[in-house]
Amino acid sequence: MFVHDVLQDATPFILAAMGGLVAERAGIINIGLEGIMLVGALAAMLLAHYTHSPLAGVAGAVLIGMMFVSIMGVFHLHFGADMILAGFALNLLATGGTVYVLWLITGETGNALSLESYPLGDITLPVVDGIPVLKGLSQQSPIVYLALLSLPFTAWLLYRTRSGIHMRAVGESEDAVIEAGLNPRALRWRALLLSGGFCALAGAQLSMSTTTTFVRDMTAGRGFIALGAVYLGAKHPVGTFIAALIFGVFEALAITLQIHTQVPTDLVLMLPYVATVAALVVDGLRRRRARNALTAVSA
Repeated sequence: MFVHDVLQDATPFILAAMGGLVAERAGIINIGLEGIMLVGALAAMLLAHYTHSPLAGVAGAVLIGMMFVSIMGVFHLHFGADMILAGFALNLLATGGTVYVLWLITGETGNALSLESYPLGDITLPVVDGIPVLKGLSQQSPIVYLALLSLPFTAWLLYRTRSGIHMRAVGESEDAVIEAGLNPRALRWRALLLSGGFCALAGAQLSMSTTTTFVRDMTAGRGFIALGAVYLGAKHPVGTFIAALIFGVFEALAITLQIHTQVPTDLVLMLPYVATVAALVVDGLRRRRARNALTAVSA
């Protein structure tokens, strides 16, 4: 069912985008979303294999994602490294590091098919499962439901909690936060760790549900698309969620077209990326018109 596929494919985008949003609102552009997702995907699969528990795999992946993003935190927040360069370095480390760890454990550099997998089981919603229109909401991975819950959670965190309000404040005016007696670095650390947890969970969805193993570079640019969703969604939880969901629609559509039509594979696989570029262009034009209108009023 198409709705089922959309939710499954949108989940990595949604979770990574929410992670990017939390960091962005605290004043950090987390370019490393892609790398954290990749590390989370490998960690979830390996931990599930060695503990024989998919839940332990997912939980461990979240912790490892937080530890991995801490590398960026140390270099940017303590040593003053540029956040963009630190994020790209994180992605490069993840790309090479996951392949190296995979080779150490399996002797392979492409996938982990030689390891027994322990995928997450699907959850059936009894009432919803019997309603044709809503059936796509049932029989989903637990991470899909966590992705849906990430919208109210992120909105509550950023707008209803003291911690979230402080994180937004440091992203808007660090000087004001210092004058209020708060620690900007600590607030940004908090946001960055949350971002890492969200992204690792997105990666776990890829290796524990969307597929049942780890494949080299399996994130395939999803982290960058998720970051685009943050800006397309005007850095707001609802807008970011909708943008990520739209990208999930395009990915599901690409897979459907690939299966049921004779459209060239490369052209079909371009759909999510073309949609991202088009969305960012539209968003840029919208922002330019808004600035021009504001300038005209001021004049």
